[in-house]
Amino acid sequence: ITINEGMDEYRLPTHVVPLEYKLELDPLLPDISDPTYFNGIVTIKVQVVTETHVIVLHYDDLNISSCSVTDLENNNDTEIAISMVEEYNFYKINNVEGTFEEGKEYSIEIMYEGYHRDDMAGFYRSSYKDEDGNTRWLATTQFQATSARRAFPCFDEPGIKATFEISISRKSGLGAISNMELDEETTDDEWYRFKTTPPMSTYLVAFIVSDFEYGSDENTLKMDEVAVPDFSAGAMENWGLCTYRERLILFHESASTAQHKQSIATVVAHEFAHQWFGDLVSPEWWNYLWLNEGFATYFESFGTALVETEWRLPEQFVVRYVHSALSADSSASSGTMTRDVASPSSIRSLFDTISYSKAGSVIRMMEHFVTTDVFKRGLNKYLIARNHSDANEDHLYEAINEEFQASNPELNVDVKEVMYTWTRQAGYPVLTITASGNNLEITQKRFLLGTLQRPREDRVWTIPLTYVAQDGDFTDTKTKQWMKEATESITRPSDQDKWYMLNVQQTGFYRVNYDAENWQRLIDYLNSDEYDKIHPVNRAQLLDDALMLAREGELDYEVALDLTNYLDRETDYIPWYAALSNLAYLKRRLIGTDNYESFRTYILKKIDSIYNSLGFEDSDQHVDKLHRSLILTWACELDHEECVAISKEKFNSFRTSSSKEYF
Repeated sequence: ITINEGMDEYRLPTHVVPLEYKLELDPLLPDISDPTYFNGIVTIKVQVVTETHVIVLHYDDLNISSCSVTDLENNNDTEIAISMVEEYNFYKINNVEGTFEEGKEYSIEIMYEGYHRDDMAGFYRSSYKDEDGNTRWLATTQFQATSARRAFPCFDEPGIKATFEISISRKSGLGAISNMELDEETTDDEWYRFKTTPPMSTYLVAFIVSDFEYGSDENTLKMDEVAVPDFSAGAMENWGLCTYRERLILFHESASTAQHKQSIATVVAHEFAHQWFGDLVSPEWWNYLWLNEGFATYFESFGTALVETEWRLPEQFVVRYVHSALSADSSASSGTMTRDVASPSSIRSLFDTISYSKAGSVIRMMEHFVTTDVFKRGLNKYLIARNHSDANEDHLYEAINEEFQASNPELNVDVKEVMYTWTRQAGYPVLTITASGNNLEITQKRFLLGTLQRPREDRVWTIPLTYVAQDGDFTDTKTKQWMKEATESITRPSDQDKWYMLNVQQTGFYRVNYDAENWQRLIDYLNSDEYDKIHPVNRAQLLDDALMLAREGELDYEVALDLTNYLDRETDYIPWYAALSNLAYLKRRLIGTDNYESFRTYILKKIDSIYNSLGFEDSDQHVDKLHRSLILTWACELDHEECVAISKEKFNSFRTSSSKEYF
């Protein structure tokens, strides 16, 4: 990946690097009853890497009143002239006397005024109503991706790390927290002073000034979790101070749903995963955002699964993240995982399904083709090598490939070469399988949905093939063969009168389309009492692939709907989630047409058995609660007479109940 022409105009020069920041803030001015601005002083110790006439910082919406530069070798002030380039948020410090000399260290001190805006970015203001209806103001931060420059002039790029000493003036009745613990020795009646951070990126700096009560445990490393009344992101992984939307961290035992409970657990796990993937090791530049968000998405499920072992999160990951990523990535306008960005607006566009769900899905695929043990050893090596530094994708591949090659010296497979085909080109393949005697002929092409004028495609992915035969082992996800070209031939894994399946447990990020004969064998098997011998994830995969292939016209809808016919015997949440996610598209297209009643009748017939089995009364099983909510939602939306009647009865009972504490 190379920076496109003109895109480097937004990047800072590399002549100077910061070593440490000392930041003093006087927030919530002029008065706590209606705060609009704050005052700040930042002192930045920098080192000159290459001789230069100018030091360039970022700033945004700050009124800078003074700037001085001191040569730390002789403690002499340097005569400077200031210029600004607002389009790029550049604050340029020009050396009038000559140059900033290579190898020297300088101290930059800037005094300024900033604004507590209410757009939930930078050092912004938020509020809530207390029990008496009074507005209570607070000031909080959200710096990712390019808003630290709204709080203080800085080198606001993710790969430029430095330490931070943060001080915040005391306000009557308010407390303050930041990334690190309070420094008890230097904190006084006028200032909260916090311990020095490890080297970190500017977007991870955080501080909050509020009347919240802050808990602490002196026996553990600090990790504050704060619910912020006004918060645009879902959550933010600031070093030692994670911030959240209230609904993604606050839980009420008698009111919160099972889905809400699961969301809180996985979101917290997502932010904790970032303490390694993003905080400890930060992206070299935002085009590698997926190194942050892909791993956090992966570990939010697989990390939580280590604690909540009954939630089936590894299986849920497939239907919630892999399937959603396959859907989003089927557009001709889909972007690559690693993609060029420069301006703040283009950087914001990266925070999408590709950087989160597709990246997490491709990481899961990599884990399976290198094996879990190799994956863990490689990640450990990567995190140690890039500790408190930055990284690009090559650093990751180098660490994992070293372990992979040591374990598989006989394979002619390089992790980087494989992964580049997934991270540096958009989309993903659909594999079309045709039986030819004892062989299967496989072709790959990009799967595109709803594109009338298709772009010419000559893309080829390096695909780890896994497959299983009827009565085979669905726990074996080891790569059986590599597909590196547009076509491949493999030995048929099953007898000719039995079905076979590719993509065991859907570990690969691709779709599969079979010939008519194999589709029919799979349909017949699903409609038998042995249907559950096919792994639940692969039943979900069959439903998702078939209905999406039919939607695109790659498979006759008669085949796809024949596949759904078995659902009246299906009892598992995972296939039902996949089925109803896809059938929602048909529901939207058919509602209001003459065919909608036939669709409604068909789906009600399919869900009748599982509806009666789950009922309305909660069980103690977490996944059953998720399943019940899904089925009852569909039943009532499709005007299932009993479902609507019982729902109305329960709602009326609630309205007349004296216990509404959670409203």
